[in-house]
Amino acid sequence: ARDVAWIVERFSALWGDVKWQVEAGREALHEAHLLKLDCSKARSELNWRPVLELEQAISWIAEWYRCYRDGADMVACSMRQLADYQTRVAL
Repeated sequence: ARDVAWIVERFSALWGDVKWQVEAGREALHEAHLLKLDCSKARSELNWRPVLELEQAISWIAEWYRCYRDGADMVACSMRQLADYQTRVAL
């Protein structure tokens, strides 16, 4: 389990030149202290397993958004990532 700050820190390091801070005030909404996805049912009933580690997934997300920001061919960017994913699944 990773908290939001950890994910933001990793994404920021990959993105570069990002400034962020946590702002909590009186009007801040209540949020659960722990939100966690549970994939145990998918593992047991579908024999599913994650292909990417979380850090790799964050890296791919940053790459995809960088392509979008830079006006790159999004089909080509997505197809590159899909081909890489398929290579990993085949291992």
